Order: sequence, then structure tokens, then C-alpha cells
Amino acid sequence: MTEPIKFTIGEITYAYGWTFLGCLGLAIVVVFFFSMTKFNESTIAKDEDDLISQLLPRFLATSEQYSRALMIYLAAMSAIVVVLSLLGPRVAYLGAVNLPDAALGPVKLPDAPDVLPLIIALVMVGMLPNVPWLQELERQLRRFAHERAFIPTTARATAERLATAEFDFSSYEADDVLGSCAMRGVERTDFVAPRDSIEYSWARLSCLLHHVRKIQNADAVVSLDNEMLTRYAQDLESLALKRKTMQGDIAQYRQEKAKDRYYSNDDLHRSIRKTLRKVYVLLGCAVRLKFNTDDAMNPALRSFGFLMDTQMAKSDNNNVIIVGLGVMTVSIFAIVYAAAELGALARGFEDLGRFWTPSASFPQDAYYALQMAFSALLAHGTAIHVAEWMRCRRMARGVWFTPERLGRRNVANYLRVATACAVAGFVVLYLWSLLQTGLSWNLATALAPYTLLWATTGAAYVAHLDNVELNERPSRWQEIGLQALAMAVCGVVAANGSHEDIDFIILVAAFGAAIGASLAWYIPAAAARQKYDPLAEAMEQRVSALKAEARRNHKNAAAIDRWLDRPNSKLNYQPPRKAVAELALFEKAMSLLQNAKAGGRAKVCAATNSAGSFRKSSAPVSDSAEPAKRRVQRGKSARQSIARNSRAAEASTTSRNKSRGPRA
Repeated sequence: MTEPIKFTIGEITYAYGWTFLGCLGLAIVVVFFFSMTKFNESTIAKDEDDLISQLLPRFLATSEQYSRALMIYLAAMSAIVVVLSLLGPRVAYLGAVNLPDAALGPVKLPDAPDVLPLIIALVMVGMLPNVPWLQELERQLRRFAHERAFIPTTARATAERLATAEFDFSSYEADDVLGSCAMRGVERTDFVAPRDSIEYSWARLSCLLHHVRKIQNADAVVSLDNEMLTRYAQDLESLALKRKTMQGDIAQYRQEKAKDRYYSNDDLHRSIRKTLRKVYVLLGCAVRLKFNTDDAMNPALRSFGFLMDTQMAKSDNNNVIIVGLGVMTVSIFAIVYAAAELGALARGFEDLGRFWTPSASFPQDAYYALQMAFSALLAHGTAIHVAEWMRCRRMARGVWFTPERLGRRNVANYLRVATACAVAGFVVLYLWSLLQTGLSWNLATALAPYTLLWATTGAAYVAHLDNVELNERPSRWQEIGLQALAMAVCGVVAANGSHEDIDFIILVAAFGAAIGASLAWYIPAAAARQKYDPLAEAMEQRVSALKAEARRNHKNAAAIDRWLDRPNSKLNYQPPRKAVAELALFEKAMSLLQNAKAGGRAKVCAATNSAGSFRKSSAPVSDSAEPAKRRVQRGKSARQSIARNSRAAEASTTSRNKSRGPRA
């Protein structure tokens, strides 16, 4: 009979038979192939009005982003199978041959069940009765990996960019284009209609669907991903049918508009915008999949009519985290290795030994330094990843920052992150320590004080990112010194709670200071160099579009900024800079500026209701709380009074001239 494979970690000897290892390998293969398919399942709640929730994840990211996230998911799923197979029996006191016990001595325990890895794999793939917590773990891992590929954030941001971009209708003005079936119901005057009008949205929707149909009929898809167009051809066809059903509503709208120039149909406008939104999503994803980069995407989108001038940044915090943890690990290894060499030197020289004799807890050799560095990497790496995940999730829900009037920072979020990082770091390091010491309450109590270090690391990480986001970074010496000091103090408290040896407490303090200094030295600076939020980038592009349109009317940059930050009655009393968060209000703001341009400079102030923001007059702007409607009415009455007086004066002059008769 073949001998089982044995290996010893610490005081525990593990034994696993070849059958067990064969089942473990088969389990990894099962989970691997399952994960390849499972990863393409969406983690977004289905919504009929949100087309993104109905698309497969592989169409919501570039091939490079999707592959990288898939590797993370496959590695995590395989690691779970291995850990639960090897460590799971250990927790249940299985898989160990000799388990030391102070009272009973070495105890012979049963071997791990050979089929345990296969059972775990089948449960995870759902082929055996459901285990809710295990399947929820798989779903959370899948969501985490999707977020690493910016699924679905980048797809939403691309759709926002298309909605923001100006549109060039020149290629659609030809008679043969306007006479096509896909453009039926569109008039040339729609191309110059205000940005927020039904006519403009209708023309834009018709042009995009016409161009997509033209590409499909040509059977030469050069600017769109062919696989996506084929898979979602039915969705594109339904959008075309939806537009066709609107033709009667558009005709009726035009008839009513001819009778009443102020007539509007909000339901029709919402329906067109909703359909346009779906077209933006499909086009944006298809073009991104085809070209991967903005440099290649923008010319392809211009062929549809989009005027894409700005580019989106491409960066995330993954590389920041990896390099930061690498710097930290090297620093810890160097410090502990130097301490071990110093301890060996003290033991070898009697003169030095009279001043200091290393305690039993002090590092003995290089292996101890490697062990400490790896333990720090596990615990602090887990803390930073948990902090990053929590911050991204809460920012996506809009609950990370508080309103500006409250200072923007939410201290409660830092406490949440610190608590979660402490728990996560404790769990990971405790599971790692189980392989060396076995299940023990003493181990848990010894590790508990060190949760201060992991909590501080997580809270400091998100604080650094917030400093970068809010442009409130302190000086470098404060940035590095404060975290190094905080970590050193936490190290002293933690070591003092589990050890009595002074040299070990000093070592842990230096250990903590090195962790804090290395992370604070690298992470804030690197995060500032590559700050990226696709949706925030899209919002900034809308503000830039407003500024560009405003500069066409007025050259005073200070006046433009005042208008952007001043509440506007036509934008639901929101400043234009904040109103751009809603597409309808963004289009309204663009229409205000475009109408002002058409009506001349004097009309700018009236159209935007900015009370003289663009006026070069020296008269101060009134901050009165008088309602805008009343001010407009008062101005209108004044203009009517001036007109009546003018007409009266003209009539009086004419009467006097008649009474005098003709001149000689």
C-alpha cells in the first residue's frame, strides 16, 4: 500500500493519501471549468429599464480587463477549494497524525476523508444540495472580480460620455438619408433644434439607428464588435421597432406644436430618452470591445456623429496596492532580519551580552524574518483589500462622502472600515497560524491585540485615498510621520498585551513604524498619480462641455465659473455644475447656452437666469431672496411701461408736427 504524503508544520504532522490528493486535483479541475462559465453570470439585479443589467459581463469590459479579472476569480475559487480541503479537516481535528496536547500527549486522529475536496467542489458548483454561505461566498468573489474589471462601471461611464457628447448631423442631411425608412418622421429643422427638445432627441435616435442598420446591411462591421451585434441583434431590432411606434406620436406632437408653440409631451420625451440610453449602452460596449482604447474608439464613434474630444483616464488602485504591499514586505523582512543578526551578535559576544541578552521571543534566524514578513503581508494585505472594497462599494452607492456643507468626510465610514479590517486580518492570520500551532484559544487571545495594527492600516489607507480625492493631502513628513507614529503606538500596545519581553516590544514597535512609514510613503503619492473613477470622469466631461459652450458666448472665465456655481431656476434651482448629474438637466443647460448664443450676448443672462453673471456691468448682483418668477414679471412690466411711454412720446410728436402744417 502506498504511504501517505506527510509534512510537518510547527509541532503538527499532516498526512494525506494519494486518493485524497487525486480528489483534490479533480476538485480543482471541476471548479476551474465551472468558474469559467460562472464568471460570465451577472451580479447586477435585473432591471427591465437598465439594459446593462441584461448584458453578459464579458460584453461590459475589454478583453484585457475581463481576462485579468477572470484570473483573479479562478485563483480565488481554487484557493478556497484547497484551503477548505486541507484546513477544513484540520479545524475538525482531521488530517493530523500527531496533535500535541498538554494533558493527553500525542493523540492519533482520523485522516481526512478522501472525497472531501470533491464534495466541496460539487457544493460550490451547485450540483449537491445548496450550502447558502458557500454559494454566497462564491457570488461575493465573483462581484469582487467584476469590480476589478470595472464591470459595469465603465460601461455606464461610456454611455454617459455618448449622452454628453455633441452630435454632428451633417452626414444625415442628404435627401437619400432623410428619405430612408429608418429616418422617417425626421425633418431638417430637428437637427438645429435646442439640445433638450423632443425634436433633437428624436433626430439623434433616428440617426444612430439608421447608421447601425447601415453597418449591419453592409455586412462589414468595421467599427463595432461583431459578436456583440450578433448576440444582441434582437435587442437592436426591438429598439428600431420602438422608434417606429413613436412615429405616430411624433406626428401628433408636431400638429399640436403647430397650434401651440409652448406645447410639450413629457411622456414622449422620456420614452425617446430611455430608448436613446439603451442605444448608447449597446454602441458604447460594442465599440469598446472592438478597439479597447479611447484613442481608437473616438474615431469610430465620430463616424456615427459623436464629437468625442476628451479621453478617459485609465488607472485603478490595484497596482498601487500591489507595489505598496511589496515595499512594506521588504521593509519588514529587512528590519526583522537585522534584529535576528543583532541578537546572534549579542549571544556570541560576552561584552555585548552584559548589556543585553536577547529573550526567547526575539528573532533567532532568517527564517523567522521570512515568517514575520509573510504574516504581515497576509494580514495587512487583507486589511487594505477589504478597505478598498468597502470604499468602492459605498462610493458606488453615494454614501461614502457627506454633503459639502458637512465637510464631505464621514468619520463613521473610517470606523466601519477599521472594524472590518481588524476582523478580516484576525481571521486570515488565525487560519494561517492554525497550520503551525493547531486550534487554540490561547492563539486567538494572543492575536487579538494585533487587530489594532490591521484596523489602523485599513483606516489610514482610505484616509489617504480621501486626501487624494478631495485634494487635501498634508505635507509628506506629516503623511509619513503620523501613520508611522500611530502604527508604532499600536505595536507597543499589542505587544505589551501578549508579551513581557522589552526587546520584543521594541521590535514590534519598529515593525509597526516600518509598516506605517512604507505604506504612507508609497500609497498616497501613487494614488495621486493615477486617480480614476469612470463615472466621475464622465461627469467632469459634462462640466467641460458646459464650459466650452459658455466660452463661445463669453470670454470671462470668472463669470463662467460664477454661472456654473450659481443656482438656476430653469435647472430646478440647482447650480449647473451639479445639475449635469442628470442627463435631462445637462441638456437643458446646454440649450440655455445655445439659445443665448442664438439670441445675442444680451440674451445670455436672461436665458440662464444668472442675474448678470456674464454682464460686464459694475452693478452688483443682488442676493435677494425674491422669487425668480416675480423678478421676471417685474422686468417685463418695466419693459412694457418703457414701450408705452415711447409710443406715447412718438404719437405726441406726430400730432404736433401735423398741427404745425407743412413748412414753407
